[in-house]
Amino acid sequence: MGKWKTACMAAPSVLSSAVRRQAVLILAVLLLAVPVLLGGCGGQRGAGGAGNGKQAAGRAGAGNGKQAAKGAGPGTADATSGLSMDRQDGALMDEGPREVVIWSYYETMKQKEGLDRLVEGFNNRQKDYVARWEYQGPSSEFKKLLSIGVAEGNLPDVVIIDNPDMRKYVELGIFEDITETVKADYDLAEFYPEVISSVQYDGRYYGVPFCCNNVGLVYNRDMFREAGIQPPQDWEQFIQAAETMTTQDRYGFTMSAILEEQSSFQLVPWLLSTGEDMESLGGEGTVKALSMLAHMVEKGYMPRDCINWSQVDVARQFAAGKCAMMENGPWALPLAEEAGIDYGVVKLPVDERSIVVTGGENFGVIKGKNVDGALALLAYYYEDDVMLRLNEQMYALPPVRRLAAKLQESNPAYQVFAQQMEHCITRSAYPYWPRITGVLSESLYGVMTGGLSPQEAADAIGSKVRLCIGKNDSG
Repeated sequence: MGKWKTACMAAPSVLSSAVRRQAVLILAVLLLAVPVLLGGCGGQRGAGGAGNGKQAAGRAGAGNGKQAAKGAGPGTADATSGLSMDRQDGALMDEGPREVVIWSYYETMKQKEGLDRLVEGFNNRQKDYVARWEYQGPSSEFKKLLSIGVAEGNLPDVVIIDNPDMRKYVELGIFEDITETVKADYDLAEFYPEVISSVQYDGRYYGVPFCCNNVGLVYNRDMFREAGIQPPQDWEQFIQAAETMTTQDRYGFTMSAILEEQSSFQLVPWLLSTGEDMESLGGEGTVKALSMLAHMVEKGYMPRDCINWSQVDVARQFAAGKCAMMENGPWALPLAEEAGIDYGVVKLPVDERSIVVTGGENFGVIKGKNVDGALALLAYYYEDDVMLRLNEQMYALPPVRRLAAKLQESNPAYQVFAQQMEHCITRSAYPYWPRITGVLSESLYGVMTGGLSPQEAADAIGSKVRLCIGKNDSG
C-alpha cells in the first residue's frame, strides 16, 4: 500500500474562538492584498481528501507486494469539485475530516461488530475522513431504502450490497465507474473469478468485492453420534438421515423458504444438483427437487414454519437444538458456537452434481459523493491483515483466494465453503436473475404451504425463465 498523505491541513481544534477570529481577519487582509481570487471551501462540510490516487489510498501502511489491492486510485472531478482551488492556491480552509457514510443490511451481532471494527480502524489510521455505518435492513428493506434514496437524491457514500443487486443500480447510474482504480491498484488474478465478475458490467468496474460465501449442510455432531450415522452425501441418504434425526422435539432438517431473495439463494443449489442449468430451470429436475422438499415437509422431517424464517432464523433454530441439519452459510456459524453446539459442515447432498450459488456482498461507490473517501476506505479494507481479521470476525470468506486459504487454518469449517467457491455460479452472470428470483421464492413458498404442487411450481419457474431469456414454448 502507498503511504497515506494528508490532503488538506486542518486548523487545530484547540484554537479558541478569539484566535479563530483573528486568523479570519488576517486572511481577509491577505485576500485584499493579492490580485488573485482564492477559492475556498465555502459552506461545504469539510475539505479533507484531495483527489489524487495516492491521497485516496490514505495512510494504509506498507504492503507486502502480494496484496490484492495496492491502494486506491485517482478520484473523480465530481469528488473534488469545490476543493481543487484550495489545493492549488494553498488556502487552508478545511473545517475538518469529511464524512464517509456506509449503508449495510447486516443483522448478526458478529457482522455488526465487524463493521464497527472496520470504521474504527479506518478512522484511527488517518485524519482526512471519518467513516460511520448505518443499518438499513433487513435486506428487503435495504433495497427499498436504496431505491427511495435514488429518487430523493439521499444516498450514502458507500453501500455494502448483495452482489446480484449491483446490476440494477449500475443501470440506474448511481455507482461511480472506478475502472481505472481497480485495474491499476488491484490484482484481479487474486480474486475468485465469479466474485470479481459481480462488480463488472460491460467491461467496467463499479465497485470491489467485500466478502463472499455460499451454503453447505451444517449438522449437529452430537446428535449424529448419538444416532450412529454419518452426514449424508446424496439425496437418498439425506432423506434417511432427516427421518432418523426427527423426534418429537426436533426436526431433521430446515432451510429458509421465506418470500425473499434468501430462499431463492437456498433453493437453486437443489435445482441445479439435478443437472439442470439456469436456462433450463422448470424441467423434470426442478419437479424432482421440489418434490423431494415437499416430501420432507409432508413427513414432518422439515418444519412448514420455515416459510417465515430467514437464514438467520434458521440458524437460531439450529442453535436451540430444534433441528439436526440446516442449509446455511458461514454467517450462521457463530450462533451455533455461542450456543455450544459441536457442528460440522459438509457439501449439500447431491443428486447428480454438487453446485452452489455464490453469495456475498460488494462495496459500491456512490457517484458524485465522497468518492475519494470511499476509495480510501476500500484501500484500507484491502490490506491483508485488515481483510483477514474482519472476515474471520464476520464469519465470511475473503474474496481473495490466498486469504481465504489462510482463514481455513484458523477454522476448518471454512474448508467446504472455500472449496465450493471453485465450482459455483454467480447470480450476477444472469441479467434476468432479479426478474426470476421472485418466482423462485414464490414457488418454494407455494410447495411448502401446499398451495402449489411441485409440477405447478416448476411450470411457473420454467415459464418465467423462458420469458426472461426470450424463449417461448415452441422455441
